Amino acid sequence: MPGNFARLTQQRGQAMVFVVLFLGVVSLSLVFLYKAGKITSEKMQVQNAADAAAYSVSVVEARDLNFMAYTNRSMVANEVAIGQLVGMASWASHWESFGYYLMAYHRLFIGPLVSAASLGTATAPVETIFTTASNVGFITPGKLFFNIFKAVANVGAIVLHNINKAYSYAQTGYHFASILYGVSAYVDLVEHNSPGAKISDFGVLSLIGHAMTYGQIPGIPGNFTTTYRPTKAEHVDGYQRFAATVNGSKDEFTRKRGWTLPLAIPPLPINIDERFSIDLGIAELYVEIQFRFALDLEKEGASELRFKGETATGNKFSWSAADTTELALTFYFHVKAGADIPIIGDISASVTVGLADGEANAALSLPVIGELFNITLPFPTGAPFSSGAAQAGKATNALSQADLIDVSTDSYGNAPTNRASWAIGAPFIPGPGPVFVAPNVPVVTLTMPTPQRKVNKSYGGLPMYTDTIPQDSPWGFEAPYFLAGVVKDSDRIYSDNAPLKTTGTGKIDSDNAFYLDDEVIADGEVAAISKSEVYYSRPQDLAYFRRSDGNVEYGSAFNPYWQARLVETTFADRTVSLLIQQKETYGLLATISSWVSSLDPTTWLPAYP
Repeated sequence: MPGNFARLTQQRGQAMVFVVLFLGVVSLSLVFLYKAGKITSEKMQVQNAADAAAYSVSVVEARDLNFMAYTNRSMVANEVAIGQLVGMASWASHWESFGYYLMAYHRLFIGPLVSAASLGTATAPVETIFTTASNVGFITPGKLFFNIFKAVANVGAIVLHNINKAYSYAQTGYHFASILYGVSAYVDLVEHNSPGAKISDFGVLSLIGHAMTYGQIPGIPGNFTTTYRPTKAEHVDGYQRFAATVNGSKDEFTRKRGWTLPLAIPPLPINIDERFSIDLGIAELYVEIQFRFALDLEKEGASELRFKGETATGNKFSWSAADTTELALTFYFHVKAGADIPIIGDISASVTVGLADGEANAALSLPVIGELFNITLPFPTGAPFSSGAAQAGKATNALSQADLIDVSTDSYGNAPTNRASWAIGAPFIPGPGPVFVAPNVPVVTLTMPTPQRKVNKSYGGLPMYTDTIPQDSPWGFEAPYFLAGVVKDSDRIYSDNAPLKTTGTGKIDSDNAFYLDDEVIADGEVAAISKSEVYYSRPQDLAYFRRSDGNVEYGSAFNPYWQARLVETTFADRTVSLLIQQKETYGLLATISSWVSSLDPTTWLPAYP
């Protein structure tokens, strides 16, 4: 027993050999874990800084685009309001002309008939009645309301036009302020999220490229936003888009105002649609008759933002309105006779004659031969009863007869529908003659009146505005994308090729390095990039935002649904960033990188709150 105890006491201290052998390995492991944790933490901080900076810049730009949309919508609403004011003046003008047309038809038809029937005894009393009715019911109140609406339209057009000009300057100022604010946020958020970090050379280069495409730098292709100015004739396409948006946003009064009054004078209207047939067994003989005859008093009118033309001094637009009333004739007669014979089929002949909407139509179809002819010609099918018009614009914007002679019948609320009757004027009178009390009443097809119907002489047309132009992004940093690059110096990051060594004192040689799971980046820096995008998306989950027609809406600076999000970087983004990071920039790129490194945006940009 004593001998065994002696042998055990002689074996003490053998574990120290293993402790000494593995102490270095454990120490190295602890250093390795500390170093890996530190670099990972720094990498996460730098990546968070890049993500926060990229997202924040896109948020600022989304707010800028939404501000453009709200101001553009306000300008559209104000333009429609100007059209309403011009339309009310036109409506009053048309009401006044009722009296003139009433007197014209009285002197043409009613007066002679009354004079002949009464042997001249009732001519003067009837003349007095029509004159009084015309003045009291139409001419006097029409003039009064036209003068009122003219004054309101004059002031309203000036005020609203100047408000639109203020909106246009505000959105331009806000746009460039957003660019500076976004850059300031970029610089400040990098420092806040990763103290000691800074924007990388790649980040500065991508920032410059992004600012050129988002900031409307003259001469730079691929701008994401463009400011259209009325003084530039080459901006006609942008203004045509603005005008189309305004015309598409008009209210019912501005778009179309009218009514139809059927004149049910016995035995009018007549509407016959009958079929008479006899079945003989071997065939069915039939006759079809369709007949319609009606007289309707039709009122039509609307306001239009019309393009005066592209000139050397810019794009000219003018608000104009027209209101007309006419006695419209509809006459339609169709007869078809034939036989329906088994096996052979239907054999028939038909004749159609029609008068409606300013056209005369005739057609004849015979058995076997088929349709012999079908002719449609312009023909007066109505009689004018009133016409009024008004416009707002400078002398250079004013519309004349030449500007409106070829307008579509859809313009001005389909007024006048029966153009042939308007070209002729009142029946048997070739145009406006001395029978009209006021020769300024327009009778020729939809002509604008002479300058006394201009309700405003200072309206300058559509204002300056900014819109988006969706572009492809071949380089990755152009708007609507934004690339942020961030780097941070590290005290303990070494090259990835040097072997691990210790000094004579047992410390790690700081002149050499080891490689840590691709987290060590060249040039003694931890680097990260992040990519964001400003995009358009109209919410579909809430009925308040969802379009009622179910159509998909594309992004523009007329709708405020711009948002921001982070997107995945591409292989090209990461490759270019790493090459610049490693100074593998070859010649010119090396010079640019050196110049970029000397920039310090913190010295000239405002701080982000």
